[in-house]
Amino acid sequence: MEGTKVHFIYANKMGEKYLKRYKKYFRDPEIREFDMQHEQWLFGGEQYTAPVLQAIDEFMELAAK
Repeated sequence: MEGTKVHFIYANKMGEKYLKRYKKYFRDPEIREFDMQHEQWLFGGEQYTAPVLQAIDEFMELAAK
């Protein structure tokens, strides 16, 4: 939909194919890249959780504008 912005949390240890897929199927996606395995932010402790939750908060603030 015109004017819609798509946001992704990308764990770069998932592999480059996912990043390429996001860029192929979504126009100008906002991708936040983190050095972790997928879902590690859920189970890897505060060092992973805090930055991902901060990024999600920022995405939500952008969406509210």
